Amino acid sequence: MALSNNIQHKSNFELLDMVNKKYKYNEEILITLLQELDKRHLSNDRIDELKKEISFTSIKTEIVKEETVSQEKEENTAVPQLYSIKALFMVAVFFSVFFSAILLAINLYKVNKKKNIVHLISLSFLFSLTVSMLIQSMGVFASIIGILLNVGGVFLLIKYFWLPNIGSMKYEKKSMLIPIIIGIIISIPLLILMYQQGITAM
Repeated sequence: MALSNNIQHKSNFELLDMVNKKYKYNEEILITLLQELDKRHLSNDRIDELKKEISFTSIKTEIVKEETVSQEKEENTAVPQLYSIKALFMVAVFFSVFFSAILLAINLYKVNKKKNIVHLISLSFLFSLTVSMLIQSMGVFASIIGILLNVGGVFLLIKYFWLPNIGSMKYEKKSMLIPIIIGIIISIPLLILMYQQGITAM
């Protein structure tokens, strides 16, 4: 900064020498130097070359700044597509908590909270396995109790995985069509197997 202020006190020879040794100075000093040269109506090939270099550097810097600002705006305004809490409950009621956990794991992956996915999948699998074992001996009330337990399981998923990692984040609701189709495809063989075992037991 001190050198920039002293440029106006330098002789023409000293200014031209600075042009020749331009690599020693930063852009701010070189701009001040060019301004002083213009005031004194000094010009030569090296000065013209320096003007072109400074202009190119300034333009390039502005382009980089604009691209950075634009990228930051896009990142700030980008809204992830996530499966909603309602979707998690619906999947748990018709299928299982484990299936809901898979959808929630996809959400966590989308919002870059990957470190919690393993715990989520492991705990939800154990929960679903426990529920399945409990309702096997409950007879006519098995379906109702299973649904209630699954709904309770989703509340736990929301409390321990959704709220700490997603919270009130704005998001776009993702379509449930593909998960439902996959759930039906997986469920049909299981239902057929259960039906066949029931007939065998009779």
